[in-house]
Amino acid sequence: MYRESVLFSPLGTISDPIRDHHDGAFLHIMRHHRPRRAYLLMTEAVCAFDQLDNRYCLLGERANPGCMFIREQHPEIVDAYRLNFEALMSDLLRRIIRENPHAKVLVNLSSGTSAMKAAIYLACAAAPGRVEAIRVARPPNRTYPSLEAMYRFDPEREWQGCVDNHPG
Repeated sequence: MYRESVLFSPLGTISDPIRDHHDGAFLHIMRHHRPRRAYLLMTEAVCAFDQLDNRYCLLGERANPGCMFIREQHPEIVDAYRLNFEALMSDLLRRIIRENPHAKVLVNLSSGTSAMKAAIYLACAAAPGRVEAIRVARPPNRTYPSLEAMYRFDPEREWQGCVDNHPG
């Protein structure tokens, strides 16, 4: 049994960190699994959002205070639907396992593009036993805003309106 865990998570431009007043998959895992470190895979678009308002680490810290965030920035990933991600995901996952020899490695299978999800699933299947792949269900009747709407994202307003902050 492992005393601690770390998270490897691609980030979605539309589903993370909060949508329609519910946690996105990344934030849900931060809140409920409480990893001590989170490795965040960032594409060009996600890097832009991160630079705009620090939404991922800001709200990740609120959901899981004290967590350390490692930004895996890949601004060269422009078209995240067409790129072959197998080598990148496998290399990142192997490095995370090496850097955290006494931790369970949680892997978010619910954020990112379908190509990312497929590649990270394959990387998990080939990884040693201390990797736990996590799928997070989408809340019912959840809609997706446009990418343009994501540039108007207000982390403070979204956090205040997030129903997952008020269990029960």
